[in-house]
Amino acid sequence: MLLLEFFLTPQYEIPSNCGSKVLRLAVCAVGIYLYTFPLEMDEPIHVAITRLSASSLAGGGLLTLHQLLQARASTLARTPNELKKSISSLSFEECSLGVCHLLALLWDCKGEGTDNFAFDATVNFLERCHQSQIQQCPAEFVAVVKSAVRFAVHADEQSATSESTGLPVQESFSLRLVGPLLESTEKFRPEPQNITSADSAFLQLCLSRRFYDKARCVLDRDAFKVTQLLCQSLEDCAAYYTAAGDIWIALEEYERAFNALDMALSLPSIPGETDSLQVEAFKRFALLSLMLRGRVTRPPPPSPNAEETLRMATYHKDFAQYELVFHQRNLASGARASPNDAASQNSLFSFLSDRLQNLERQVQLHAAQLKEDKTIHLALALLT
Repeated sequence: MLLLEFFLTPQYEIPSNCGSKVLRLAVCAVGIYLYTFPLEMDEPIHVAITRLSASSLAGGGLLTLHQLLQARASTLARTPNELKKSISSLSFEECSLGVCHLLALLWDCKGEGTDNFAFDATVNFLERCHQSQIQQCPAEFVAVVKSAVRFAVHADEQSATSESTGLPVQESFSLRLVGPLLESTEKFRPEPQNITSADSAFLQLCLSRRFYDKARCVLDRDAFKVTQLLCQSLEDCAAYYTAAGDIWIALEEYERAFNALDMALSLPSIPGETDSLQVEAFKRFALLSLMLRGRVTRPPPPSPNAEETLRMATYHKDFAQYELVFHQRNLASGARASPNDAASQNSLFSFLSDRLQNLERQVQLHAAQLKEDKTIHLALALLT
């Protein structure tokens, strides 16, 4: 305010040699004042969002709005009822950035009534959101998408349990979400080749609910560009490629599945972030590698310590079970196993046998640590 008074008060003289710089400062000061003053005077948040969104359509304001909402996030998060009222009063198309911020905050508020409102509002938002605005708030958009997917999958699982017990069944949340989520995921990408965290969430929904054909819209493109801005973490990237591999397997597109899983295994192996997903990816990759190439073409993810030894013990047991299911599925049509199928199966069991022998040696090597962790009995049980 003092800076503004300096420029608007006549008695202050401006030196002629700094006129252009002072003019630029004056314009900035006026802009900041006009954008921030109403919020400082407790302007209702939905009114501020509407005003700043309207100004952004004329070429400015989105960045200011984004920063203001981030600054007020902790205050807004304490008032879920006010968040609901604000969301309900906004245009989801014209105020997409503001709605996205408010939805991200609302999803963090716990409560069944809040979650159902947030889901309904999210579906509406995803149907109407403006492309240029959601690209300005990537972290908030991804948070909204992930929350909606988690809610839909969990709610449908609960609904399936209700059906088995004879209770009334609700409409599938996942079916309501999948269409709008696909449309907004495509809007969120700056270019078709971008891989985003929203893509990962969409594939997780498709994989969980077996919407394999719908997943083709995301997978059947030349996607290769991963950017830190749009893919929030390496875990999201690993999840994208692992889910892609599983979906291509379900669609019996084995070469594409092989390539997707190979990409998942090509990412850095980071404990607690990508390593568990890569172990799952390697289960499928090894089998596909044997089927398509006759050998396992790359080593498993690194497992340098006792915890990884136990993890690999679990992995080998699961892998053997997965192979049996996979092989039976291929023969479900009643076709006879070809000599190549038999050779692949023999190669697989030979591979497993060698790996299990090596694993047994690793368990013995780390026996002291496993005993100290009280997990030696689990490791030995998994080896039998």
